Amino acid sequence: MPGFFFRRTAFFLTFGCGGLLATTFTARSKRSHASGSNSISVFFEDDLAMPKPIRYARSVPRFDVPPDITNEIGRLTVRCAHLEYILQSIIWNLAQVTLPIGRLAIREPRAEERINLIKDLAELRGVEVEPVATAGIMSRAKDFGRNRDILVHGHWFFGEDEQQWFVILTRGKWAEHDPHPQSKSIVPEALKVTKEAVQEIVLQAEQTIKLAMALAAQVESQIQPPPEVPPEQFPRRKPKPSRGPSRPPHRPEPSQP
Repeated sequence: MPGFFFRRTAFFLTFGCGGLLATTFTARSKRSHASGSNSISVFFEDDLAMPKPIRYARSVPRFDVPPDITNEIGRLTVRCAHLEYILQSIIWNLAQVTLPIGRLAIREPRAEERINLIKDLAELRGVEVEPVATAGIMSRAKDFGRNRDILVHGHWFFGEDEQQWFVILTRGKWAEHDPHPQSKSIVPEALKVTKEAVQEIVLQAEQTIKLAMALAAQVESQIQPPPEVPPEQFPRRKPKPSRGPSRPPHRPEPSQP
């Protein structure tokens, strides 16, 4: 049997490096271990190149992440939503639809896909968009959007030996030379998270929002959004036809003796 498996909430983790949530050390799974149902079993080495004694750590999945980290994750979530709204507003303007029609009829893909849609609509309308802005938004939004998804949807645990918080990444693949299955669904990656790292992602989001606002202003200077219709001027819904007066329930007459 391979040394990588899931048992309830117990599984093996490989500590790796990546992005702003990178760990400061590398490790790999070594052998199978049937841990308790409420723990994460981790085998890792300090260095893959030099054989060293295997260290073992049992970490319990937790939700009580410190407020200084969760506050920054909340700030990041709000900024991601704001960026997506700005990009969607540019799409509605280029499509020349009002907000209600835009919300009903136009899809809301990932930020990088919205940029492609903006460029296509701008070309169709003859509107100039700054290529540096669109390229900057696309590259940055893809990076911090991925980090946002990991932070919001990932599972957390506290590494006792490292005295650090980690979030678990189960999507993507490892490099081909890694000595274990490539899928991170089989061998998840543990990413170290600090308040400072999340703050850096928040700053990146704010810089991207500024680019998006400049792009929105550039588009609006060339094509004005269609006038919005106040809700009280919407066509009124026709009342449902009445079914007539209600009738008392039918009760059978008592039989004569």
